[in-house]
Amino acid sequence: MPPMEESQASQLRKMEEKIDAVYKVVEKMRRYYLITMWVTIFFLVAPLVAGVFVIPFFLNSYIGTLIADDSSPESILDVAQFDVLKELLQ
Repeated sequence: MPPMEESQASQLRKMEEKIDAVYKVVEKMRRYYLITMWVTIFFLVAPLVAGVFVIPFFLNSYIGTLIADDSSPESILDVAQFDVLKELLQ
């Protein structure tokens, strides 16, 4: 091989090594961003979905403790207020 072709071949090998190194770094970053995206979605969406089920249950049990019986004089809330709250929860 003439010296010119050897230098071009060595430059080509060096460029291939650098391209491979860049590819590895880009793949690591892609995985990092993918994991970050899924963790973010999990920690934002999961509480919202859980809240849809937990908040009405909590409010219903909380209101139930405020009203011992609809006809009892000790009840904190008026019966009309209780009916309105029940409609809102449904």
